[in-house]
Amino acid sequence: MKYVIIIMSALFVGSVCAQIPVNTQIWNGHNTIGFSSGINAASGDFNNDFVLSLTSDDQISQDVISDQAGKLSTSDLNRLGLDYETSIFASLPVSTSSHSLLIKLSDAAHVSILAPTDAYSMVFEGNKSFVGDTLVVSDASALAMRYQKIGLGWQFTPSIGTSVYAVANFVNGEQLASLNIERGTVFTSELGDTLIGDFFASYAQSDTGSVGFASPNGSGFSVDFGMSTSLSAGNSEWDLSFDLVDLGRVFWQPRTTVSEIDTLVNWTGVGLPEVDEIDDTFTKNLSDSLSGSVNGLIGKSRYQNWFPGAFHTQILQSRPQGAEWGGGAVVRWHAGYNPFAYLLGGYQFNKFIDCHAVLGYGGFGDVQFGLQAKAMFDHSHAGLSMQNLEGSILPKCQLGASGRLSIQY
Repeated sequence: MKYVIIIMSALFVGSVCAQIPVNTQIWNGHNTIGFSSGINAASGDFNNDFVLSLTSDDQISQDVISDQAGKLSTSDLNRLGLDYETSIFASLPVSTSSHSLLIKLSDAAHVSILAPTDAYSMVFEGNKSFVGDTLVVSDASALAMRYQKIGLGWQFTPSIGTSVYAVANFVNGEQLASLNIERGTVFTSELGDTLIGDFFASYAQSDTGSVGFASPNGSGFSVDFGMSTSLSAGNSEWDLSFDLVDLGRVFWQPRTTVSEIDTLVNWTGVGLPEVDEIDDTFTKNLSDSLSGSVNGLIGKSRYQNWFPGAFHTQILQSRPQGAEWGGGAVVRWHAGYNPFAYLLGGYQFNKFIDCHAVLGYGGFGDVQFGLQAKAMFDHSHAGLSMQNLEGSILPKCQLGASGRLSIQY
């Protein structure tokens, strides 16, 4: 196997990078075996300083909490998302040179959070600032999934530069945590002695007693479709591709914790006895007064949800040498993701190596700019992309860290 090394350096400007899916544009070879790994993390509302402090510090400082609160949107939901996938794949010729058997093994994860500013305030600052007022957390949602896929498919290559594929994925659901609050308000009285909560929400979590890589907590099925072809237009050659991935559902085991809440809770506190009269009975009654209206709404049952799928299309000028340009778009469902469009511009150094800049808007963030490079030799291909580095350059303003490496032989 030949070794391909690509060295890239990037000056990243702009705002947050909305992500190009890490699991598209894989099946663009014939009679190949390869490896691909990528991670996308971005937000146009949260920043790297806050997330790093949340995940690594013993206690978040009030300055970090206040600084992050001041950057959140008060007119729209605040978004944060992460996608990861590592896979090995093969395209093996069958019967004739124009047909191939596709095999893919992958490990994937998805996290997406949609949160109104009040939800952030309630979690990190409490309800003190809402005394005599109503805190609103309606439309908040969070989804975290990890799963593994075994994919089998077929690729047809009728001519050089054109191919069509379809893949069926058999899925193992490893972990799930899902929260959806369609209606949520909390009123705090002037004296702080009364709370009135009004909630219509649902929550699901896979079996917490079964954890670890590839734990069999669910099973599912999804399909991928795509095509790539070469076009001639405007005295130029163009490469056009379409990918539709993860169209399917996962069904979680009966051990899944499921909660459906549609209730109004009025808590007026408890009367405190004399200090020397506080005993186990008092503390038990206090606990019951808080949880009694919720316990009956939690149970174990089956649960199912859609995969966070994606549709990705791209067109790019193809030249033996010189400047190239193009663009693309991404639409995702069940992922808390806005539509994303981007432009490509770069240079084909020779028939082997090219490098392109990416400028886009949408997804989990706002404006993005990044670099991607590719090397294609007779028997080996390699690609590398780096995006969302503005999170490192401007850690108090942006959240982002994205990259993808793919190698084929």
